[in-house]
Amino acid sequence: MDLSFLFPGNAQKADLTNLLLRQALIKLDQISSKLDTLSTKLEKIMLDLSDLQGAVTAENTVIDSAIALLNGLKEQLDKAGTDPVLLQQLKDSISAKTQDLANAIVQNTPAA
Repeated sequence: MDLSFLFPGNAQKADLTNLLLRQALIKLDQISSKLDTLSTKLEKIMLDLSDLQGAVTAENTVIDSAIALLNGLKEQLDKAGTDPVLLQQLKDSISAKTQDLANAIVQNTPAA
């Protein structure tokens, strides 16, 4: 962009103004490039944060499920008391659930 029309008859001022303008445009391009880089990095950080929030939520679900399982197991043990039939049923139930859990882990764990 030539701004010499602003300084008719004063080429030195026009040249200096044009030089300063070019330098300012170069700096603006550098700033724009850095802002683009920063924006890209922020988008990645936000995606990573979203993934982390999802992982925390999933972990909390697993923890809550484990707590419910343990509370339910205690209730079942209390209910069974010393009755060998009820204790055997509880043992069988736990064994079945243990196998279900093991199968789910195998099916949903990616191969290394």
